[in-house]
Amino acid sequence: MRESPEASDLAFVVPVFTPARCDGLLAALCARPLRPGMVRRGDGAHTRDGALRQCAIGPLDDRELRVELFLKLLAINRQEFGFATLFFEADDPVQVIRYQEGGHFGWHQDVGGTGTPAHTRVLGFTLQLSPSGAYEGGDLVFRGWSSSSEPALRQQGTLITFPARRLHCVTEVVRGERWAIVGWLHSEPTSLDARPGHGER
Repeated sequence: MRESPEASDLAFVVPVFTPARCDGLLAALCARPLRPGMVRRGDGAHTRDGALRQCAIGPLDDRELRVELFLKLLAINRQEFGFATLFFEADDPVQVIRYQEGGHFGWHQDVGGTGTPAHTRVLGFTLQLSPSGAYEGGDLVFRGWSSSSEPALRQQGTLITFPARRLHCVTEVVRGERWAIVGWLHSEPTSLDARPGHGER
């Protein structure tokens, strides 16, 4: 369901997992090693930039969960976005992400430059794993629409799907930890000019 009419071109929000399912995933994921989140420069190289992004990430190794998410995302795409060909890109894996106190991610788009794996991203997604009360701050914010004003964006088990070109950020966590699964659906290069928000900066 869309959570507000004015946001309908920004993101699609739907509960997909129960709190118990999320708690089970968290119990398994918390024990896995993570590495510092990086940012991609214009030339495609990765670098650390704590002023822009501070978090920890790791690949989602659970193949069955990736397939389950992919099927849910395909259904959302058919209903809401209408891209013709979508796939997960092996060089751009689905990730587990953890924001601890002080963690954040400044304003950015999820589409990368030509020749990078991120160039063919068309839809981004976030699966909220942590209960809303487990952290303060850490709000996912789109222009004019944020989880501070839209509680559904913080609800445990919620899947948020959005065009990869939409500007968004994660505000600083001031208490606790926020865990999520994030990733992107890709499309063939010939389909990219039809992306919602194509040409926005």
